[in-house]
Amino acid sequence: MKRCLIILACVAATLALTGIVSAQTNPAGKSLQGKSQVPVKKRVLGTVMSVDTVAKAIVVKSKEAAMTFEVNGTTRIKVDSRYCALAKVPTEARVTIIYMRHGDRKLALWVIAETTDQSNIGKQMIRPGRT
Repeated sequence: MKRCLIILACVAATLALTGIVSAQTNPAGKSLQGKSQVPVKKRVLGTVMSVDTVAKAIVVKSKEAAMTFEVNGTTRIKVDSRYCALAKVPTEARVTIIYMRHGDRKLALWVIAETTDQSNIGKQMIRPGRT
């Protein structure tokens, strides 16, 4: 009987404490101090100006300005729908970068570059044996 009362008291105390902790944050994910707890992903479109494999950075010129993005081991890089290394990203390619801010740094999560030749768009492929 004593064990049941002790277990019941522990469960009640746990539920009471979790109610206090959850009351300190609002449903939007922001704490009472106004700082967001959820990191925000942003996207930028532009052209690749330079790639630095030693510093692991890529410089992209967008409509607004040139921006430098850090690349780390978790960054996913695609060139023409194929995964590749940072060194394979060509300059002057159209690029979409999805990134997150960490203080004053911009960390690239995705680097998606397109270098396809636009001359074949709209041309139909001819298959042998079909008319």
